[in-house]
Amino acid sequence: SSSQPRQPWPHCVAQAPRRMTKHAAIPVARPALSAEQLAPPEERPEVPDEPPAPPEAAAEAPLGAAGYAAAECVASVEAGEEDAAVPEVTVASRGQSAASAPAESALLSKPEVRPEPAEVSEGPSEVHGEQTAAPHGPAGRLDEQRATPEEAAGGQEEQLAAPMEVAELPDEQLAATEEAVGQQDEKPEELAAPEDAADPHNATEWMDEPVMEDGVSAEEEAPTGPDFRLLNGERINADLSSLSSVTDARWRVADAFSLPPSRVRLVVDDGDLEESEDATEWLRNGGTVQVYILPDPLEKEIAGLLGVEMFNDLMDRQQLDISGHDLTALPEKIGRFEALEELSVSENQIAALPESFGGLASLRSLDLLHNNLTTVPESFGRLAALQTLVLAYNHVSQLPEAFGLLPSLQSAQLHHNSIEALPESFGYLPLLRSLRLEFNRLSDLPESFCKLVSLEELRLGENALTKLPDDFGQLRQLRMLYLSTNFLTALPESFSQLRALQKLSLGNNSLEVLPESFGELSALRELSLSQNKLVALPESFGQLSALQVLELYHNQLTYLPESFGQLTGLRILYLGDNRLVALPDDFGNLSALRNLSFNANSLTVLPESFGKLVNLKSLSASGNTELKALPDSFCDLRALQHVRLEFNDLAALPEGFGRLAALRTLHLRANRLARLPRSFNQLAALQTLDLRNNQLSNLPPGVLRLRQLQDMDLTGNRPGFVRRERFKRWLRGKLLNLSWRCCWCCGS
Repeated sequence: SSSQPRQPWPHCVAQAPRRMTKHAAIPVARPALSAEQLAPPEERPEVPDEPPAPPEAAAEAPLGAAGYAAAECVASVEAGEEDAAVPEVTVASRGQSAASAPAESALLSKPEVRPEPAEVSEGPSEVHGEQTAAPHGPAGRLDEQRATPEEAAGGQEEQLAAPMEVAELPDEQLAATEEAVGQQDEKPEELAAPEDAADPHNATEWMDEPVMEDGVSAEEEAPTGPDFRLLNGERINADLSSLSSVTDARWRVADAFSLPPSRVRLVVDDGDLEESEDATEWLRNGGTVQVYILPDPLEKEIAGLLGVEMFNDLMDRQQLDISGHDLTALPEKIGRFEALEELSVSENQIAALPESFGGLASLRSLDLLHNNLTTVPESFGRLAALQTLVLAYNHVSQLPEAFGLLPSLQSAQLHHNSIEALPESFGYLPLLRSLRLEFNRLSDLPESFCKLVSLEELRLGENALTKLPDDFGQLRQLRMLYLSTNFLTALPESFSQLRALQKLSLGNNSLEVLPESFGELSALRELSLSQNKLVALPESFGQLSALQVLELYHNQLTYLPESFGQLTGLRILYLGDNRLVALPDDFGNLSALRNLSFNANSLTVLPESFGKLVNLKSLSASGNTELKALPDSFCDLRALQHVRLEFNDLAALPEGFGRLAALRTLHLRANRLARLPRSFNQLAALQTLDLRNNQLSNLPPGVLRLRQLQDMDLTGNRPGFVRRERFKRWLRGKLLNLSWRCCWCCGS
């Protein structure tokens, strides 16, 4: 009756028709059940058998616990329906013990007696865009003791007339409870997230209409733990029984979604479960626990760097640049940026890429330069649109087989890593045009490598290659090939099939000979063969008619082939540090030559045709200790600007040396020069003159009047060669090195 004191009310969630919204959940109250009623059947006190009551008496009997469980959850459906559905219910009392679970399940069976439907109060409720009457259920109080039929009828009338009480939870969600906790101590080894659950990384996606779960009938297995649900009503598919603490619960929920526990918040009655005074009771006796997934701090950091409020605000961008911010990882959600076409995360500290990275279906350009990556995920092979990849300056030691599944890849920069081998699938990149693999640890190339038929630029320098595949010549589109600083001893016969090759670097290897067919590389413009063990060049070498730059220094060459003079397009030639004793007579045919170096050889003379090098601007011929004279034609090199003739055995210079009108720097240190030609004062453009350690006793008249001369070193010549007063008068204010000695013996 209304005079009875109110009792605590447990939660109840009714299973209403699916068209009902979240307002259709009707939390109503019931009186606390006695210990005898909640006890399992085997523990209830024995009651003497009594004959069954007649039907008339049953109708007038007071409502028992089972009858009340049904009566408290009576709900009306849409306005206008006369018969309200009697839903099955799930009852989980916050205060019940674990031992009461069987009895509670038994209370869910349909009662024999049902009270009259309550009056329906009309109210707007939006269901799928329609306006319907909001259903309301009865609410009232019954005495905890068994009542007479008259008292029961009076109490029922009060229940049907009482207003509905609705608990307000965060976001107007109503907590649903349906399971009691069993006592278990075993912790699950592996927890998996539900396949159809909402993305736990996006809390905003769970603010949908709640999905009401079906009730648990008496025939179904009794629940074994509290009810953990996401904001959209989805139940968490994990073993959440026998929880020892709130920390344990948070850990299990976090593990179900592969998240750190710090991102999980458990809420009951609008408060944090950990701060609840009866948190242990919730874990032991069951109840509904609302699970909140907190925002990823990494997502929040990136959003702040890019000036947006939430990480999700970036999902529609086509370009994303987060380089240079010392990030240590990328959010797992990055794989859902399906519109992203260009991503730059260079200059960070990223150690691994998320497995979801393969979800970037539209990605065309990826820059991972200067990070701490050691591996590449297998999902990388799903980047079907990727065209440009920059993975340089990392610590990657191995590429996955899936790397060969990038059908659109055109440029890959993988240099400055620790890659020891390439997967066999690497050759199945049909559009790859540029590949940089220098500064790795490659010792061999897979046979499939020769299938990269679109390859135009290949850089393999600074590795440990000892040979090239026999079919290397199949790379017929190759234009630039860099193989310097390896351990190559020979080239395959098919090498001459690289007819499109324009730049070739084979420096710092162990090559002793070149194939005779080498001259068939007719498009070759730049060739470096320096720092090898070559003793000779093939006669076909002169067929390289397009050659402009040739580096042959630091080999063991003693002569050049007769065809060498046919390289009429040659502009730069480095022959230093060999064993050459002579140059070909037709050497002067190299009329396009601009820079020439043949330091540290064994030349004794230069050919008379040397003067035909009319375009020569820079000459370095130092260290030829047997070179005693220069040909008279040397004075015809009118374009010559820089000359180094140090550490030779020159005793004199040609008399016409002054015709070198463009000469700006002249180094003649450590020769045997006793005098300079009188035409020396005609070198009007001369700026630097080094005459150290010769045998000069005087300078030709007018040399000190050369207006452009700024730097002159006369150290180590004969005594009395220089007088200080003379230089003060003529060369005041110029940069001079005027070391001089008046006495050879004492240096005074």
